[in-house]
Amino acid sequence: MTFYDRLRKLLEWRGAPEHQVLSLYLDISGSGAAQALAAAESLWEDARATLEDTGAEGLIEQILHDLPGEIAAAQAEGYDGLALFACRKPSLHETFRLRFALENQLEVGHEPQTWQLAYYEEEYEQAVALSLGEHPEVIELHVGDVAAHHPVHPTHGRTPEQEASAVLHRILHDSPRAHLILLGDPDRRASLLRRLDPALQSRLIGAVDTALVSSDPAFLRTIHRVQQAYERRSEDEGVRALLDARSNPISAGAVAAGPLAVIEAINRATIQKLYILQGFEGRGWICDACDRLGLPPTPPVCTACGASVARAELKHHLIQQARACGAEIETIPENPALLELGGVAASCLAPSGIASIPRG
Repeated sequence: MTFYDRLRKLLEWRGAPEHQVLSLYLDISGSGAAQALAAAESLWEDARATLEDTGAEGLIEQILHDLPGEIAAAQAEGYDGLALFACRKPSLHETFRLRFALENQLEVGHEPQTWQLAYYEEEYEQAVALSLGEHPEVIELHVGDVAAHHPVHPTHGRTPEQEASAVLHRILHDSPRAHLILLGDPDRRASLLRRLDPALQSRLIGAVDTALVSSDPAFLRTIHRVQQAYERRSEDEGVRALLDARSNPISAGAVAAGPLAVIEAINRATIQKLYILQGFEGRGWICDACDRLGLPPTPPVCTACGASVARAELKHHLIQQARACGAEIETIPENPALLELGGVAASCLAPSGIASIPRG
């Protein structure tokens, strides 16, 4: 099961409001397990007073008991981030390792808090890299990590480039959302690109002149830079398209601009793509039963189902619920135009008769 399959399963996981789910994120990029374990214990101590009536103490203590081994194993394989999700009933125990240092966080609620995983999933989208060195290699990448690598061995009298082209065709056709990255001499890259279908050529997001292989310590760092550059370009283009659609009377109804409009799109499950600034700050409320979101003033009970509500920081809930609706997420470091809209906007399913915005 891939990272994406496991994350989708986690997003779909649901328990009753009285069930307590632990979500723990740790930065394990330090030199030893003791530092990360101390951070986890500090998070628990800070949250103890708040959580002592939730019945989660035993669950947290069990996690802390198993944590040293989890941290040591992840660090031994070069990972910098660890995310754990656990619930006693219904049973849940999921662990994710990432190549990126996560923000230390511990939360207990009735559903897993997945916003940090969602951020890295969209920042480092699925990709396929081809290294055109002496021994060509095709590398599949999931969330910035090597998921599989395929050495290219010419067969049937093919040249290495011809064989690499055949392998790429197969993998890219099997992974329709994967981007393409090429590494190696520019002339060899150009020759290979000419062998690919135009539809596959269009999935190229960047190139590197050095034919790094997956075992090279610089490989992932280089791939991450390519992916980050692509994300910044894609984000800028997406915000421009959103603004153009908003100023067009024909398609304006397919744009949600500002926190209130985005919340309404999430509550109606019409949201398609969320654009949110990394520094977005906003407060609102969330229903303890149906997860409906709203802006202040906080009502005494949920306006949809009548259950209890709680005050909430909106950013993480907007990301998590948009992702649960199947929307794409773009978390943007800086964009003046998006800031003017309140730091958050979205493309949505258009009402009947209104043009929708193409999903990039």
